[in-house]
Amino acid sequence: MFKNNMVRYTIEALVIAAVIIAVILCVKFSNFKNNDSAGVGLTVDPDSGTFVEPEIEELEKSDGGISIPGWGSINVAANETTVDVNLKNPDENEGKYDLAFTITLDGENEPIAETGLIPAGKSALKLKLTKPLEPGTYEATVLVQPYRVDDQSKTNNAEIKTVIIAE
Repeated sequence: MFKNNMVRYTIEALVIAAVIIAVILCVKFSNFKNNDSAGVGLTVDPDSGTFVEPEIEELEKSDGGISIPGWGSINVAANETTVDVNLKNPDENEGKYDLAFTITLDGENEPIAETGLIPAGKSALKLKLTKPLEPGTYEATVLVQPYRVDDQSKTNNAEIKTVIIAE
């Protein structure tokens, strides 16, 4: 009986030792990293969260602000001073904003073209350039200046980067 107890205690001691060794090895070789030291001092932004899309009724009640168009490129006729374009004031500005467009080639101080007020849903269809453009591609900025329909006062503007392609 004494021998049976001794064998049992030895087996229990070996199992306990094996468990302790396994725990030590797991801790030593695990890829666990403390969140406080992970990365290069980056932490989760406390203002992050899940965006909840407003319901349709809320969007319809909102005035929606100013709708500003954008262009990947504007094609114009080369070597001409009067060119066809399509600079549109979006329909969403109806009853709120007229837009005026001023185009300046990058690196120049003076605009190459300006429009008058364009009502919502309408487009500037022709531009009078201050100089004809040789065939090529030109980096440009379009200043979009909104004016309130009720009193024609200026409001926030936008500068849109684009490319003018003269062909």
